[in-house]
Amino acid sequence: MLAQETGDNVVRLADWAWRRPHRPTTRFQRALAVLEPAQKRAVLGLMDVFGAFGDNVWEHLPQSWRRARAHDPTLPGVGTSLAEFSDDALISLTLEAGYTLGDADTFKAVLPYFLAGAFARPLDSWVVDPDLLKAKLETLAFDSWPSAQRRRVAHALAVYAQHELDLAERAPGEDDEALVAAKTWAEHALAAAL
Repeated sequence: MLAQETGDNVVRLADWAWRRPHRPTTRFQRALAVLEPAQKRAVLGLMDVFGAFGDNVWEHLPQSWRRARAHDPTLPGVGTSLAEFSDDALISLTLEAGYTLGDADTFKAVLPYFLAGAFARPLDSWVVDPDLLKAKLETLAFDSWPSAQRRRVAHALAVYAQHELDLAERAPGEDDEALVAAKTWAEHALAAAL
């Protein structure tokens, strides 16, 4: 009798095979699948305002991207979807977008993908922290962006700063001043964009 009862509780993989084709398929979709609700809302909010930028990112990048790949052959080839960029490629494009690669629209295109990766796979190598994003936004004339874009970016940056604060190794009551400043800046930018 015990064998029968145990047999009824066995999960057979074949019984669940129908779900496999419906699972997330891109790196971006897999990242979204594991985000906390606030993080997912922040990333999807960015996709709402910047999704089309990602579709057109290669219109502005081919020559400069080929030069970048000459120095770093691990970067994906021209035409690769941002949804399939590796963590290192997201970091590279986020760092260089608007400077040596593309323009402010290139940065807007990569930002949701970068944040999804940074939230889903927190690593020490995510060298683009909230404070650096804040500085980059200021350089890319963030104050002149449409208010809907500023609201979504400010909200996402505040969530990112809080995420980094939550992960930071620190003594009780000792928060990273740069992260706190980035979060405060984002909250003020959000209020100003309302």
